[in-house]
Formats: sequence, structure tokens, C-alpha cells
Amino acid sequence: MYTSINIRPYQPGEESALYAVHYSAIHLVARRDYTAEQIRAWAPYDTNMCQWANRIRAINPFVAELAGELVGYADLQSSGYIDHFFVSGKHPGQGIGTRLMQHLFQEAKARGITELTSNVSRTAQPLFEGFGFEVVEQHLPERRGVVIPNALMRWSLPLDIAPEHDAPRAEQPGQRLAPTPEPFDTPNGAHMHWFLLALKKYATFSGRARRSEYWYFVLFYLLIFFALSVIDGIMGSFSAASGMGFLGGLLTLGLLLPSIAVGVRRLHDTGRSGWWLLLAFIPIVGAIVLLVFFAQDSAAGDNAHGPSPKNSFA
Repeated sequence: MYTSINIRPYQPGEESALYAVHYSAIHLVARRDYTAEQIRAWAPYDTNMCQWANRIRAINPFVAELAGELVGYADLQSSGYIDHFFVSGKHPGQGIGTRLMQHLFQEAKARGITELTSNVSRTAQPLFEGFGFEVVEQHLPERRGVVIPNALMRWSLPLDIAPEHDAPRAEQPGQRLAPTPEPFDTPNGAHMHWFLLALKKYATFSGRARRSEYWYFVLFYLLIFFALSVIDGIMGSFSAASGMGFLGGLLTLGLLLPSIAVGVRRLHDTGRSGWWLLLAFIPIVGAIVLLVFFAQDSAAGDNAHGPSPKNSFA
């Protein structure tokens, strides 16, 4: 899916098309998290297009194209601040927000930026959290006299895996770096955030979890379990009969609840009830069916369990 989404620098003359993206994102998607009054103040019918065009030229964003149509845009300032991040409300659940965020990570890596920040709407926070952003503080900004809550969120690259700064990719004055062809190239260690995200939602059975959150949780769980099993073997506390040792048993017990919770949220994300997790008690067949369910992509758009974690904006 991502290969059909083209990310490129904004071009002068596209300001009106980007306002259409901005407007649809707020009026069609954000309305689930904000009142009608807040929506009208945030993206008014009578916006000053001259001021809007100046704002777009100032932030110089990247745009997302799908079949030749502009369907999203986002910017990355030299300070690491993300001012705008919007996905068209007419194209939900197609991975556009994810692809834009991936590109911003690529840009940050190329420029040697180790910290990203943004004032993020309630609607976009699940997407940002999925990429490892954390809430720093809640804000209550006003537009046209109406309070529209958001949160300052921050992502920081761990110091021990910070990129080299002595030879960044060349960038000519007044130009933006060209999109890189790789589908995803986040800084090393970024995938660990998915595991940590699942731990933060330790006993959260509501909402949705995309494939990345579920499978990276499983991956790091197994890696830690294997490492602890080796230690158990060295200490003589490993039991061949049970297939685990003392430390492995503690890990299994400690992560039992988040394992169930992330499984339930993953089923929710595919449009299914969490009760399908009971298939695990059916030998072999149940496990195979659940593996198929867990491998499926997110259900497009909102469903009964919440908004798509793939379609969010700041």
C-alpha cells in the first residue's frame, strides 16, 4: 500500500489543495473528538486564503500524493518541531499518516535531528504515540475565542544510538531533501517504542492496536524470554518439564495481562470482538486462526472500537 503513496516537497500553487486536506481532516475526522463549535473555529468556512498561503509557504511542508491527488501533508522545522500534520478525511485507513510520519523520521535522521516535538490534537495522539511520542503537557489554545485542547508531545532519540553529525546528507540552500525510496527507515531502536507502548497500556482492553504494536510486542517479549531462559540455564533454575525457568516464569506472569490486552486491541483493530482470543484454548486450529487474524491489516476508517490508528493528524 505504501508504495503507491508518493511523498515529495510542497510546490507553490498547491496551497488551496492543502487547505482542502486540512479542512476535510478536521470536519470529517476530528469531529469525533471535538465539538461542532471547536471544529468551526479550527477550520472555518471563511478562512483568509492569503494568510493560509503565507503560512504554508512559511512551513514548507512535504505532501502525500495518492493516484495524483494530494491526500496529506506534514512539515518538519529545523528545530525538530512538526507544525502541521494532516491527512485527508476522505482517505481514511490507507496508511497515509503512517507514511508521512515515516518520511519525517527519515528527514530527521538525514538532518541529524534527535528530538521531535509537536502540539498534537486529541485525534492524532494515537498515531504519535505509536511512533514513540510522549505527552509532555496539556495545552488549551484558543482560536476565534474557542478553546481547542491539544497536547505537547515529544520524541527523543536515545543518546546511545544518536546519529553521527559530522557528515549529514547534503542539502542545498533553499531546497528540501528529496524523499528517500525506502518504505521505512526510522532511527535505530525506534521499534522498541511499540513494545513500550503496549506496556504503557498494561491493562487497557479498549481501543485498537495496529500490527506494528502487536508484533513488536511479541518480538521483544520472545527476545527477553529467551535471554532470561539462558540465564536460568546458567543458574540452574531452568525446568525442562515446564519449558521455562524462574526468571522466565516471572516475565510470563508479569506480562500476562498486557499480552492479553494487546491481543484484544489487535482483534479490535481488525473489526473483531476481543472474545475471539478464546480461540487460543483450541489446540493448533485456534492458534492458526488467531495468527491469521493478527496478521491482517487494520480495518479501514473508524469501527466500533475506535478510530483507525493509521489515520490521524496533528
